[in-house]
Amino acid sequence: MTYDVINFCEFYSTPLGQAAGHQIQSCIRQIWPDLTGQTILGLGYPLPYLDFYLKPSECVFAFMPAQQGVVLWPDIGLPRIALTEEGSLPLPDQSVDRILMIHTLEHTEQPRQLLREAWRILTGQGRLLIIVPNRRSMWAHLDSTPFGHGQPYTMTQITTLLKSNLFTPVATKRALYMVPSQSRLMMACTPFLDKIGNQVLQKFSGIVCVEAMKQVYAGTPIRTRKHAPAPSLVGV
Repeated sequence: MTYDVINFCEFYSTPLGQAAGHQIQSCIRQIWPDLTGQTILGLGYPLPYLDFYLKPSECVFAFMPAQQGVVLWPDIGLPRIALTEEGSLPLPDQSVDRILMIHTLEHTEQPRQLLREAWRILTGQGRLLIIVPNRRSMWAHLDSTPFGHGQPYTMTQITTLLKSNLFTPVATKRALYMVPSQSRLMMACTPFLDKIGNQVLQKFSGIVCVEAMKQVYAGTPIRTRKHAPAPSLVGV
């Protein structure tokens, strides 16, 4: 089953999706509490998490992979979203301050090319925040949520992948200890499970989150293809 944009929209409209989104949003805000004045790009399906940073005066936009599909975003105002090819992001070199990559890396067939493209478009002081399903969690083994699709990672695997693609991990966090069930009883236990998980079950978190900075001293990656011109993103 290919998890497309309709599936993502449906999941995040459910009580379970909203609860999971709230926990992940909290994790993101702990790492990036304030991005005022930054150019922010979301890759994959980042829409539930970009709204916090979306202000009329801020440069915030999103790219979705062509095979996934796209929906209009935001609901109010001019569009800030476009379809792109994962291996050739249509932006100039060093044009983005922050990249939030979620529901992306685990689905791509070319993870190294995607990371090299992220490296290319980040500024010298730019940061990349990657969120992926944790291989050890129950979320990664149930296909009823988006976290059960694609290639999950352990924290060691994702940090190793980043290091081998010119990134230096600078912060890590874990989140999503709730049971992936629509049961009201299970969701009512979420605060307790979250507390216990943070104390003794960290390796079994639903997601792993890694912030990384680009290794500017490593040299510019060699381009293997010509990049498409930037799309017209109205409102950014």
